[in-house]
Amino acid sequence: MSSLSWRTADTGESITTEYSPRGALPAKMVWVEDGKLNKKVEYHYRGRGDFGGVNYCALIDKLNGGSGDKSKGYLLSCQYRDEDKDRAKQRADADGIVFPRLVSLRWSGTASDVMKLPLNETCDFGGYFYDEFEKVSFAF
Repeated sequence: MSSLSWRTADTGESITTEYSPRGALPAKMVWVEDGKLNKKVEYHYRGRGDFGGVNYCALIDKLNGGSGDKSKGYLLSCQYRDEDKDRAKQRADADGIVFPRLVSLRWSGTASDVMKLPLNETCDFGGYFYDEFEKVSFAF
């Protein structure tokens, strides 16, 4: 089973799923709409992109003028992936593309702070591992 997985924009932590050996890392999805800060908290992430009942990819589509189509939001997000987080954000900003951000529960910013956050990086481990496992290297 594959899952959608990211790192938090503020701390870089893997947003693990409830299927991880240590359980889900609680996270917030934050975005600005009509000038207001919106937040949805997810304590039991299952890897489907849903945070507090709102789907991340559907929200991307909606924030960019669509109807809230998950597939279109996912494809749009793929266009702005880059190993260089700053370059990815600059490209999205230049194109006028709006992304919600996934942050730790500790993040307490304002609406103006959301757009200062980097775009979320995907997590290579599918939300299954925590940072201490990611640092392990295997010799063959």
